[in-house]
Amino acid sequence: MPYLSNLIMKRLLFTLFILSVTCFFSNAQMSFIRVDTVQVIDQTLPLKNAWAGGLNHPLFSEIDLNGDSIMDLVAFDLGGPPGNYRLMPFINHGDSGKIDYHYAPEYISRFPPLNQWMVTYDYNHDGKWICLHYGIPAAPACQCIAMISTQRKG
Repeated sequence: MPYLSNLIMKRLLFTLFILSVTCFFSNAQMSFIRVDTVQVIDQTLPLKNAWAGGLNHPLFSEIDLNGDSIMDLVAFDLGGPPGNYRLMPFINHGDSGKIDYHYAPEYISRFPPLNQWMVTYDYNHDGKWICLHYGIPAAPACQCIAMISTQRKG
């Protein structure tokens, strides 16, 4: 009998050892690297903003983000569940009369924390666009005057 219990104990310890080594060297969480340089083609036409993502309930505003005197586009997406807000700036690389928007996430940091709604407006027509928005939940009053755009050229 003692031999049988020693054998069972050894097998149990060996099994636990193998399981712990397997768990240690395996990675339970998968990680992904975003690669948005792959060109997406629909039949024969390349899609320009394929990696920008979808919009659920967007509020669109125009603003000159890069100071080139061509109005760019900002989409504030209300998203799905409350608090799931998303800001998507698009730079217009076209000339006057031609629109050529490209997603530009590097401009997101120029905006303040947003909640529920956002609109841009040149309030006093001085060429400096401001961001009117609801603000963060801790201060639920209409906040305004967050300078985003620079003085227009010309």
